[in-house]
Amino acid sequence: MNKVLKLGLISLLAIGLIFGAICLWGMHDYVNNSHTEQFVAEAEKTAAKELEEQAAKEASAVEPAMVERASTETEKELVTTNEVEVAFDTDFTLKTGESICVGQGDISVELLNYEYDEELIWFQYRLTIGNEVYDGDGGGSDSVGCTITQEEFTKNRIVYVSRDEEKGVTLQLTADTVVPSPLVISGNATDEYVTTKPEYIEAEDFILFLDKDMKVQGDIMKQIEQIFGLVEQETGLKFQNDSVYATYIGHDDQWLYDNAFVGVDPNREKFHIYAVVDDKCSPCSLTKAIVLNQTDLNIAAGEGMSVVHELVHSVHSANGVMMDTVMNEGFATYITGRITEKSTEIPFNFDADVNYGYYDVVITPENAEKEFLMEYEDNWNHYLYGYRFMTFLYEVYGEEVFRDILEDSTASAGEFDISISGEAVVPIIKKNTSDTVFEEFAQWLSKNQERFNVY
Repeated sequence: MNKVLKLGLISLLAIGLIFGAICLWGMHDYVNNSHTEQFVAEAEKTAAKELEEQAAKEASAVEPAMVERASTETEKELVTTNEVEVAFDTDFTLKTGESICVGQGDISVELLNYEYDEELIWFQYRLTIGNEVYDGDGGGSDSVGCTITQEEFTKNRIVYVSRDEEKGVTLQLTADTVVPSPLVISGNATDEYVTTKPEYIEAEDFILFLDKDMKVQGDIMKQIEQIFGLVEQETGLKFQNDSVYATYIGHDDQWLYDNAFVGVDPNREKFHIYAVVDDKCSPCSLTKAIVLNQTDLNIAAGEGMSVVHELVHSVHSANGVMMDTVMNEGFATYITGRITEKSTEIPFNFDADVNYGYYDVVITPENAEKEFLMEYEDNWNHYLYGYRFMTFLYEVYGEEVFRDILEDSTASAGEFDISISGEAVVPIIKKNTSDTVFEEFAQWLSKNQERFNVY
């Protein structure tokens, strides 16, 4: 019941007591004026007492939420009421089941659930705006030792979430966000665009995000779309599928642009391609996202090899677990080599046999499996071994071999695992080939060594 309404009813009760006292005086002729004054005074005292008791009850009815928010001082003050409001873009800490009002009080954030371990974070929250309720969830990994921070976009507002082992979960809600519009390009190969600020170009299935001072041709989206098709064709895998791995999203690289694209495809329904200047980040892949440099966008000039390579990694991770470096990079280098060799519509200045040619490790039947599991300081050796080993698997055991290994590797992984180790994948490789597959590889490589040493 509304607090004002309750106090109003108590006031009416007090007036009723006083009125009742006067009525009693009129009905009973033996009550004189002094008795009436005493009765009225006692009634007023009783009503006042009840008002105090009710006010105390109202104050105690608010359960302490132990909500921590940033104060104007350098220290944080601990607030113990659910009715406290925090400003937008201000950190506050919640535990599961707690909520807090944000802004002017018509918006609240509630933490529904939260779990984390040394490397993973998972959470569910509820954002209430007036009479509208939005439930969101998210998660992320901390495999590189960074602070786990996840952002979720709901109703033009971002909920930032990071873990706090001692106090709960630190959250922040942004003010209303203006979503930028996409850059529209002609589609003509002869047209060229140079960005003066971060821009994005949107296609049906993917978005190309561009850093400031980047150059693209008018048909860049058509070129990338063709590469998507080539990757699916040569791998036999689909970017969009029913696998839970196709919907898993790791960290978002919008920080590369100082959050210039807040609100653009916030639920990652499309594939994201982040293109940045060369000194900001090296090409890499995520599920449903890759990072590229300016050079990589010169596809018409034959520089699209990294686009292919990183997309192969992404389609792999969208269909199951990642494996050890030899298998991951071997698959990506082998498929990239096939595409760049076969492609007739898109030129490539790349030859896998040349680029992955020199390998100074001698593979023998005795050391082949040991070298597969070797953790090299020079990661390049994993690419060189992997390219040769994957070429051998496809040529000897056929087009389905990698997909069979991937399927069994995924089935063997834990519920929340996104990768398995080399030690775990070795028996799976043998199951889908033979117990002597590494000895066979060494013998095959000895016969085919010259094809990999072309300079």
